[in-house]
Amino acid sequence: MRLSFLMLCIIFISSPVYSQEKGISIIKDLMDEADIPGMSMAKFRGENLQFIELGYKNIKTLEPIERNTMFQAASLTKVIIATLCLQLYEKKKINLSEPLWRTVPYPKLEGDKRARKITPRMVLSHTTGLPNWGKDKIILKNAPGTTFGYSGEAFVWLGMVLEKLSGKSLEDLAQEQIFDPLEMQNTSLSWKKEYVSQATSAYNEIELEESYNRFEKVNAAASLWTTARDYAIFMQALLSAKVLRWTSMTLMFNPRVSIEDTEDQLHWGYGIGLQFVNKRKALWHWGDNRLFRCFVFAYPDTKEGFVFFTNSENGLSFLNKFLQMQYPGFHPLVKWLDYLDYQSESLKARKELKLAFMYKDSSEALKVYERIHSSSPEAALQFGSSTYQLLRNQREYERALPLLRRQLRSKPTDALYWERYADALSKTHRYLSARQAYKRVIAAAPDQYFTVKNKFRWLEEGIKAQKNKKSVSNLQAYAGQYHDVQISLTKGQLWSQSFGQKTSLRLIPINESIFEVDGPVTYRYKFEIGDKNNIEGLVIYGIDGMINYYPKK
Repeated sequence: MRLSFLMLCIIFISSPVYSQEKGISIIKDLMDEADIPGMSMAKFRGENLQFIELGYKNIKTLEPIERNTMFQAASLTKVIIATLCLQLYEKKKINLSEPLWRTVPYPKLEGDKRARKITPRMVLSHTTGLPNWGKDKIILKNAPGTTFGYSGEAFVWLGMVLEKLSGKSLEDLAQEQIFDPLEMQNTSLSWKKEYVSQATSAYNEIELEESYNRFEKVNAAASLWTTARDYAIFMQALLSAKVLRWTSMTLMFNPRVSIEDTEDQLHWGYGIGLQFVNKRKALWHWGDNRLFRCFVFAYPDTKEGFVFFTNSENGLSFLNKFLQMQYPGFHPLVKWLDYLDYQSESLKARKELKLAFMYKDSSEALKVYERIHSSSPEAALQFGSSTYQLLRNQREYERALPLLRRQLRSKPTDALYWERYADALSKTHRYLSARQAYKRVIAAAPDQYFTVKNKFRWLEEGIKAQKNKKSVSNLQAYAGQYHDVQISLTKGQLWSQSFGQKTSLRLIPINESIFEVDGPVTYRYKFEIGDKNNIEGLVIYGIDGMINYYPKK
């Protein structure tokens, strides 16, 4: 990996353990061993701020990570939202003890009256009882205000409340209260088209580039785009009472709830994690949107710490080693986060399984699975699920089917495994078999009917389209511009690319007018065919029924 000129900066300003040169060399080796293409780090102490950029934002073009390279900050978004909430509290625009429901009811929780007791304090301290993420209907895991339980869903609800009480969008509020005053010029709560040249690509653990959710709409738990420089500036301001008053900082930086089974060493404040070792308090939070993984750590007593961002699924596999390099000693947060270490046999086995199912024939790949299963059936299921996610995102559904059948032998009555199998059958246009598999989902979990009902409708349309299938002889007739969607013909295949997208999506014909998008997200394109067999327009719709119409130019 190539070192940019920014690496001339002195990074290890507080650690006597490593020289600058040796420290950079170790990080490079860590990244190589952990298959991490690119990383950006900022280290701060008081007003001092220094940087390091290593590796690439695109391993094909060899574009290097630079200071203005933007990453998804994932759950580090929550620290921003918590700060906005406390700023409104300072202005007496929000009561931290007032139930959220009185301001904005949350439809997903209509069926659980306990949710009407959830307050901003509970959201900030992760004691709402909500799961991390929920589907259409959510039942609380436990009574509000009783137990720590990390929840992104709760922050989404809090974000809605902040918008209601402030009369502004979260994006405008954040820009006005935090990003603009701190001159965080490369930071936003949602994706902007101008970020295309600045944003890094994202890679899975076998270093295949993957597409990802850009978060074109704000998600109060996960959608922040930023740079290591900008986030470090925010942390400096937070530690120095420049964005919050000291009284609010006390609320944020003091324990509100203990994290179970951590021997009273890990707690949560208002919006941020707390670690206590030898009576010294550290602030921390991690971010994980799977392909973007990041971490922030700080000691409030000396106002020092660091933040790093990576463009890799393996981006937190070297967390323990990295923390030891910066601040030697015991860090219980590492054990609680429980990421596989880059040197562990488990991570090596998971990587081997993914490589086998991506590049070997199914019989050889299944031998690798059986070897892992013989040592640890639980690990085989876990790594198999991770492998399926890879195959799904790489649109390798045919390769996924043998793996899913093998996993169903271990989980023959599990609704989740049946749904994955049904999804793969549907994506390979085995609609009749998929219909039977979805029935097994409902048999295993009757309450899943409302989750899969749209998939049944989707299958029926596919079955009908297959019965009425006619050969598509002139694919060139479909090519053209449909508002901001470009349909092109390349090597006998139709491809779709929307304005601002980096990648194109392959379209697979079901019949002469209906095409299915080859990808992990289920969409169909329905071309309107006129009286003279000319293509007049395009309807794009998803499995949830969302419809957009685009006339052909």
